[in-house]
Amino acid sequence: MKNYLQNEFLTPFLNFIFPPICFTCDELLSESENKICSSCLLSIKRTSSEDRTIQIMKERFRKNGAVDNFFGLYYFEHEGVFQKLIHLLKYESRKFVAELLGEELAKQLVNKNNFIDVDGIIPIPLNKVKQRERGHNQSELIAKSISKILQVPLLKNVVQRKKYTITQTKLNLLERKENVKDAFVIENKYSDLIFNKHILLVDDVITTGSTIEEVASCLKNIGAKKISAASLGVAELEEELKSNQETEINVNRN
Repeated sequence: MKNYLQNEFLTPFLNFIFPPICFTCDELLSESENKICSSCLLSIKRTSSEDRTIQIMKERFRKNGAVDNFFGLYYFEHEGVFQKLIHLLKYESRKFVAELLGEELAKQLVNKNNFIDVDGIIPIPLNKVKQRERGHNQSELIAKSISKILQVPLLKNVVQRKKYTITQTKLNLLERKENVKDAFVIENKYSDLIFNKHILLVDDVITTGSTIEEVASCLKNIGAKKISAASLGVAELEEELKSNQETEINVNRN
């Protein structure tokens, strides 16, 4: 009865005093919208399996051999809505972002045959110092939402980050690989949860895939049958593709 009265009378009053606005554009939300307006959500660019960026990422994973399946939901566009949402999640502890977008990611995975037989979900771990500073691991929050939808166990302590790595933001592909080399460890007591299992790795944003590959390799080394990877965001490889094209032009000129 108390909750009913609160919803019936208090919520409309609070909405009148403090009108609900979109976290990314500050526009007034409609009654059917929650936290983020429909216009902002629809403005986020979704990936397609035919995109060149996605094809390049899949080819990288295929060559390495540790990651068997990969899916990223949105593109991480500089100063776009998605970047704002990830910033809200990582640095302002707006956990609704993980719930909202994590559920959408899970709904997409349900419809993909390569992800239907997942045995366990592992979020990419943060260094303990970073997690203490932020108060949470954004990948774990996303994985929790996916676990709820897929009805698959969340294995949040299986992989530990054993060394403090510098931010990957300004590193190239080779530097990123070196930065995360031997950065993760899996204790033997968790081997039964991994051996001969299909594990889904979850991250907030995948840029080059170096971190995912390093963790996947650790899991394969202790007997994981299959490793899939999923992320809310994928960095579109516009600059890298442009650089490659310029290199090809210069080679042809010479």
